[in-house]
Amino acid sequence: MGFPILTIILVLLILLAFRYRNLSKKTDDSREAFWQRESEANMTVRRDIDMDALPYIKVPLSKFPSDLTDDDKYMEIIGKIRALSDTRMLNLNGKTNTDIKLEYGRNHLEEMQKVGENFSELTVLIANLGEYLFSIHRYDDAVTVLEFGISIGTDISKNFTVLGDCYANTGKLNKVPDLIEKVQGSGMVMESAILKHLNTLLPGAEQASENFVTEDNAEG
Repeated sequence: MGFPILTIILVLLILLAFRYRNLSKKTDDSREAFWQRESEANMTVRRDIDMDALPYIKVPLSKFPSDLTDDDKYMEIIGKIRALSDTRMLNLNGKTNTDIKLEYGRNHLEEMQKVGENFSELTVLIANLGEYLFSIHRYDDAVTVLEFGISIGTDISKNFTVLGDCYANTGKLNKVPDLIEKVQGSGMVMESAILKHLNTLLPGAEQASENFVTEDNAEG
C-alpha cells in the first residue's frame, strides 16, 4: 500500500520542481529584459526633442467660476490651480523612469519627472475643486471642472464618482454610461469601486436593488 503513495509523492515533487524551474526562468527572463531596457534608456540622449513644443496641458481657467471671490475655500483651491497653470504638465501616469528616459532621453528625465508631478498635483486639485462645488450645489460648475479632469486623463476616483453625482443632480444620467465606459478596463486602483457607484446611478438600479431585497426576504 505504501508504494503507490510514494509514487504519488515523487510525481508531485517532480511536478513542483518543474514548475519552480519554469517560474524561475520566467523571472530571470523578465529581470534580464528589464535591465536591457534600463541599459538602453541610460544610453538614450534626446537632443532632437523641442521641450518647448510638447503638448503641455492648458487649464481653461476662464471656464471656471469667477463669482466666488468671497469664498475662502474656493479661492484657496483655485489659487493653487492657477499657480500650476503656469507650469508645464503632461500626463505621464503609468510611465516608469525607464519609459521616460527611452521616450524623452535621460538628459530630460529630471525635467519630465517634474512635469509628471505637476500633472498629478493638478488632478488632485481638480477633483477637490469639483467636489467642493458639488457640496455647495454648484452642479453645472462642478461638471465643467470635473469633465476637464476626465479630458486630461485623471485617475482620481472621486473625479468620476462626483461627476456621476453631478449628472444625477442635473438630469444628465444619459452621460453616465459613457463615464462607465471610460472607467472599464482602465486599470485604475479604484476601478471596481467607481463602477459600483456609477452603476447605482443608472435608471432602474434602485428598483432592481429593491426587487433583489424583496425576493431575498421572500426566500428567507
